Amino acid sequence: MLTLALIAAMVVPAVAADSVTEVRLSADVTGDGRADVVELIAERFEPGSEFARSRKIQLTNGANGRVSVLDLGEKGAGYDGRLWTANLDTNNVPELMVTVATGGSGGIIVPFVLTALGDSGLRHVPVRSPLSSSPKVEWKPRDHYQIGFEHDFGAGAIAIANDEPFKGLYSSKGKLVSEFQVYVDDVGAVETPAATSGTKGDLITYRQAWAVFHANTIAVVRTTWRWNGLQLAPVNLEVLPVFSASEYGEYLKGLDKRNPVKAVDTAVSDYMARFALQPRAIRELAFKEFREFHLLLADSLATTDTAATVAGTGARIPAQKEYKAGFILVYSGEGMYNVVPDPDFYRTTFAGMLGHEYSEFLELDAIEHTKPYAMDAAMVVPLGEVGARVAAWEHYMRSYPNSAFADEARLHYIWLLSAFLAGTNNTPHADYQTRTVSASVLSALDEHVRLYPGTASATAAKQAATIYRQNARVTDAVRTRIMKLVDEAVKASSGPQVRS
Repeated sequence: MLTLALIAAMVVPAVAADSVTEVRLSADVTGDGRADVVELIAERFEPGSEFARSRKIQLTNGANGRVSVLDLGEKGAGYDGRLWTANLDTNNVPELMVTVATGGSGGIIVPFVLTALGDSGLRHVPVRSPLSSSPKVEWKPRDHYQIGFEHDFGAGAIAIANDEPFKGLYSSKGKLVSEFQVYVDDVGAVETPAATSGTKGDLITYRQAWAVFHANTIAVVRTTWRWNGLQLAPVNLEVLPVFSASEYGEYLKGLDKRNPVKAVDTAVSDYMARFALQPRAIRELAFKEFREFHLLLADSLATTDTAATVAGTGARIPAQKEYKAGFILVYSGEGMYNVVPDPDFYRTTFAGMLGHEYSEFLELDAIEHTKPYAMDAAMVVPLGEVGARVAAWEHYMRSYPNSAFADEARLHYIWLLSAFLAGTNNTPHADYQTRTVSASVLSALDEHVRLYPGTASATAAKQAATIYRQNARVTDAVRTRIMKLVDEAVKASSGPQVRS
């Protein structure tokens, strides 16, 4: 841990007024057993601009406080920047991955692999050939809407899925009558799957191959890179067909839902066959289609499939066999059970398929479905726990403002914050007789302010506590003021924050 004296002695480079820290993370990247702080700093083209004219990586050594800076140069210019750690060799000291979105057509990014091992500061990891544009693939159009390919790791052919752009290049019988070129964009996505301790981790790059016009993607070029003791080098290349998440969603609508177990098994098998090797963004879009299918299936089970009455309760529940379709039963009050997705089913079935944005949402969402904060309009968890859930959803919304689940996250936040600030219909904060707020409610609001400083919900909690203390009775006018705080917090919680 850095001492106050050491922190005071640190020489930190001046940061320009138009500099913005995009990502900050804490990890031991030097190998001395102490956590270091690494920041990705963007030099904005102008204040408020989304474009950065350059970027740099800044490392603060956790053992001695030394600051190391690596300028990424012109290649660091671009829009969104990402920074994360990955174990690419066997020393268990993570490397640093950086990507910068260029803004170019096709979602081109520029990848960097850095190391800070030892006392030499930040530096680039040696790479055998450019990560952005290699290895090379040779393409050869063939008859019957086929395209052959050849590269250092093998050869093969892919079928043209959509032949409409190729009309005129093939005869009515499928014979090639006019040659065309296939082009491969620079890298559009990079992944570093988690490595087992003591083993080399892989780095995966994805490039789009296209023909006739740029938006006409015909294949995905997936390259696996691995550390060979001296440098990162390609060890495999796969040319993959292009699959559409929306077409997968349409396919799911046609599955026979009368046998839920078979329907889910079929949906999962098809997902893996189509998307397991695709870029993460495509895997996530396809998972969103699967989740919508799964939730609709849960709703249909809840309304149509019942079994014997639960002994001693009078409650009727869906048939036990549905557990195998990735569902669990959750008691929802008044003798009713809800059919909800089993969090473990998502964790195990889609392990490694989804990024943090999706995984974190699923974990938070699972809590709301499996441990509801209210039943029969009465709060059934401690108020402090409701506040903790509010803070967790706010953190998610700030971390992923453009999340595919932004609308769902916002609804959870609104429901929970409303309950936290005002109570529920059957558990109001104000006493039914005296219309006064209890000391325990005020204490919970004060504690939220202490635990989550700087958050929109903490601001709302502080203002709510003040309103309650200033008013001896909770009238309709007071409640209206409290609910207005919810609207203000929702607006304030929607902005981005420094990612960590």
